Amino acid sequence: MSHALVFSLELNLFTLMLVGTLLAASSRRQALVYLSARLYFSLLALIGTLIALESVRSLIVIARLPGGDAVGNAVNAAYFALEGALYLRYFTFIDFHVFGDTLRTRRLARRVTAVWLAYSIPVVLSAFTGWVFSVGPDGHVIRGPLFAYIPVFSYAVLGAGLLRAFQSRSRVERRNFWPLFVFPLPTIVGGTVQLLNADLPFLWAGASLSMLIVFLHIQNERLNRDYLTGAWNRRFLDEYLECRTLSGDRDPALSGIFIDLDGFKRINDDFGHETGDQALQMTASILKTCVRGDDFLARYAGDEFVIVLETANPGTLTLVISRIEDEIERFNRGKTRPYTLSLSIGSAIYSRERDGTGHDFLKLLDARMYEIKQERKRLSAEAAAANEAAGESDPGGQTPRG
Repeated sequence: MSHALVFSLELNLFTLMLVGTLLAASSRRQALVYLSARLYFSLLALIGTLIALESVRSLIVIARLPGGDAVGNAVNAAYFALEGALYLRYFTFIDFHVFGDTLRTRRLARRVTAVWLAYSIPVVLSAFTGWVFSVGPDGHVIRGPLFAYIPVFSYAVLGAGLLRAFQSRSRVERRNFWPLFVFPLPTIVGGTVQLLNADLPFLWAGASLSMLIVFLHIQNERLNRDYLTGAWNRRFLDEYLECRTLSGDRDPALSGIFIDLDGFKRINDDFGHETGDQALQMTASILKTCVRGDDFLARYAGDEFVIVLETANPGTLTLVISRIEDEIERFNRGKTRPYTLSLSIGSAIYSRERDGTGHDFLKLLDARMYEIKQERKRLSAEAAAANEAAGESDPGGQTPRG
């Protein structure tokens, strides 16, 4: 047994254990309800199957079984066909995380399946024609005259996925863009090494590393995201502000907006908690449309949100608040929900001399929001009292006849 085959089997065993661990960690039934989780799980399953087929290819060479040519052709045809399926799944995974559109992804999946079937035809026929590959007497794969068809297809699909991610980077938060853009690169590097030297089977080690990158990013997102609204959570907000306010000697270019959803309890009481959750999700969605990808939106607690802007420009701060108020007004005019949204908004530009730590800055923002909220309550109470007084002076809402 050659050292190259031993190394290949050992590396495949290690990567199979890694993929198996990721599969076990990703196979919770409740998680697989979501399309993103199912796409990730299918990628892992494809990689695990391909590693197993790679190992069988090595064992065919070692064992030199009777009828090895037929078995070898069948295994290699399945291997190269599924390799194309994996790269197309990569593309689908990237597209979904760029656009976040389930219907778009389902339509894309149907088109991708058609592409895969077309790709697989010459691969499967090679088991009989040797166009792309054939199996030698010793069980080794012999590259056919059209073997370049496989790497050209693979690089084209992966390149298209990376290009789509890069061109649409403005649609994705910067914190999410780089893991999405980088995760196919270990597969590309490993595949290139293996293409140049078949004795260095690094393709699936690279693919497994790619999936580990995605897994760690997913776990980080789950740790730092609010599960209901998709905004960052309070713990991560505290960390982010402490990091930003304690770095450097000068004041960072930083400002904050503290937002409270008025009348949230009434929405829950009148329409139920499910509708209340939808109101929070709608509020978060509106706020996301009003800020840039580099800005920081977090759910502070209950019906409260905080936006941290990467600016110390008062005009920019005022513009963002006006944009939020306009979007809320547009939502209410549309009357697409049984409730209306009303926000109390406090804001400030960070000053290290005045605010000190991120915690103190949050207290200032909270206090300013509370002032706004109390002022609105006072004005509302005065208006209600004025209306009541007007009603008492004009019983029945009619002017006495002269």
